[in-house]
Amino acid sequence: MQTFRSSLSASARFMAFALMSGGLGAAQTAWAAAPAVSLLDSVTMQTVDRVLMRPDGAVVAYVTHSADLATNKNPHTLKVMSTAGGEEKSLLTADNLTDLIWAGDGHTLYGLAERDGKYVVVKADSNGGAATDVCSSDDKINKMAVAPDGTVVYTTAAQADPETARRRKDEGMVFEWQREMVLDIINRNYTAGAWEDFHLVDAKTGAAKLLYRLKYDGAGRQVEFISEMKFAPDGRRIAISLVRRGSPAKGGPAFNYDVAVLDVQKPEWIEAQPDSIVTERNVSWSADARRVMFFQDSGVKLYDVTTRQLDPLPWAVVPEPNVFASDLIYDSAHNVAYARTRKASYTFDLKRKTVKAVPQAAGQVVESSFDKGFASYAFVDEASERRPEVAVYDPKTKASRRITNLNPWIDQRSLGKVEKLQVENASGVKVDAYLVYPVGYATGTRYPLIIGTYGFSGKYILNAEWHTTFPAQALAGQGYAVLLLNRPPSGQSTANDVRKAQDLEGWQMMSTFERAADLMVSRGIADADRMGLYGWSHGAFISQFLQAHSKLNLKAVAMGEGGDYNPGEYAAFGMTSWPQIFQNMYGGPLSAQTAKAYADFAPVLSIENFKAPMLMEFSGRDGFFGLEAYVPLRVRKVPAELVTYDDEPHNFVTPRARLASMGRKVDWFDYWMLGKQDPSAAKQEQYARWDAMKADWEAARPNP
Repeated sequence: MQTFRSSLSASARFMAFALMSGGLGAAQTAWAAAPAVSLLDSVTMQTVDRVLMRPDGAVVAYVTHSADLATNKNPHTLKVMSTAGGEEKSLLTADNLTDLIWAGDGHTLYGLAERDGKYVVVKADSNGGAATDVCSSDDKINKMAVAPDGTVVYTTAAQADPETARRRKDEGMVFEWQREMVLDIINRNYTAGAWEDFHLVDAKTGAAKLLYRLKYDGAGRQVEFISEMKFAPDGRRIAISLVRRGSPAKGGPAFNYDVAVLDVQKPEWIEAQPDSIVTERNVSWSADARRVMFFQDSGVKLYDVTTRQLDPLPWAVVPEPNVFASDLIYDSAHNVAYARTRKASYTFDLKRKTVKAVPQAAGQVVESSFDKGFASYAFVDEASERRPEVAVYDPKTKASRRITNLNPWIDQRSLGKVEKLQVENASGVKVDAYLVYPVGYATGTRYPLIIGTYGFSGKYILNAEWHTTFPAQALAGQGYAVLLLNRPPSGQSTANDVRKAQDLEGWQMMSTFERAADLMVSRGIADADRMGLYGWSHGAFISQFLQAHSKLNLKAVAMGEGGDYNPGEYAAFGMTSWPQIFQNMYGGPLSAQTAKAYADFAPVLSIENFKAPMLMEFSGRDGFFGLEAYVPLRVRKVPAELVTYDDEPHNFVTPRARLASMGRKVDWFDYWMLGKQDPSAAKQEQYARWDAMKADWEAARPNP
């Protein structure tokens, strides 16, 4: 089926955006020679999900996806291309495609595909030919691993037996403390099970049998439990990284990564670091299959699975907190290891006990993958102003080159210039920020400013990096300045010191945002009377906290999927992680003893200070999290819009939901910051609702 995007010419796409999403109007037509980025562009850009260098270094395999509005899906396609460049070949397409791995023969690729709700392990020959199914499951396959000989192991969440599910529904469902979440009650999840099942697949028949049952102790089924699985070279064991509930009260993170090993032959489960409260992840095997290397926070560790002893490698530390390397490679034959992070590439010489760092040059090296000789590698090359493409590094020329051209149409768009900045708060803590200038920026003109937060690392900015519903460049095309601002280090894991935790999490953060706004005004870029704020996830807390406590003169706020540190969040998840975090932030649940700590900090307890109209967006299953702020705002006549999107994950993925969310944000900022309305007939009900909110708000405000 032809996709909605491919069926439209560039000019027609531009018209479709104006009709469907609104908001660019005159600001775009002024740049007719090169139209600004539309919301449709923002949704349908082709994205690279995974890159793998074939072991012989001759071919690169990669997965791309782009939105198809006609089907409301994001088709994922597995492609291969020679490292010398040339024509790409498409091997298979599915609704989703993950867990790619090369088989032992060096040319067959395995992957986990989703097709119309069915989960299938597939394989394809990178030299060409049709892809074939290895096995399938009606249950969701969460993760898989493939041994060099083609043996497949995959995991599923065990479901409660039919009788248990019936009894829960008919006779009452007992909430199981420490395992289930409030969402299980709200969503009437009567089939929730207590185990993660590992299945071993017969290579000849494709039949799967139960290999091992792991007691589920994850951070909630909405968060992945098994994040990584890698077979040892001899096919006898699997190294696993899994996400569990953390220990904030002991100084650990709320969600914690642990490393374990599953012995496939016995079978036996082996914890590499039992009772660890710090992050362990990014596993890599030695060639002799005896040792597993992984990151523990900022340091590399070696675990011997035969002696079950850990070599702490105290010298092998990188100057970055809690490293989430895109790849960790252990070349045990040469006694070295390689890692790539957002900031640098590292070489660990285990013989000399040295660490060599090479800062990432202009931009990001993402999803790197080496050949079997650890000489050349493939990666996703991108920067804040350089669109992402698959690239290869040639050790002979010591240079990198791009081999794909996935989104050439972007070169025909007018983009806002991006400038990397540093913002220093009153405590001397510096954070990175990325300023997207308005398209056609003129020195001496002040522009409406939207500050968006958080989690930005210098990746390509069409949308705001990982934020799938914040169209940074589309807003720049409309005449907004957009500042993508990071937050200072979190304080939620600061144990036994409420004052320090609140300072790190709230007051230092607030100082960062106020300093950033002042910087934009002092540089003559921002209009101090036309400022808006956007935040997603933890950024939603930031949005609420700044309204409660900051001097910022905000005209509109758009936030989603969050509301941290309001009193109701203590119990809202029904798990121990948030009570531990609230112990750090307030000294415990809201009570007479902790009331002052809450009153001084919790955003909704200063609801009378909320002066900006607030758009609140949530997944359909999470919408109740917004009520704690939404209800008192509406009672107080402060404009607030609560919107839920059916079945979306925490970061929205469905094309129509993303497009609608982007358009709603643009309309919200336009209406409350600029006094603009989209004349589309389809949006008149929306504006009538907002006009009524505005009238009630103005009538309720005291006369100046």
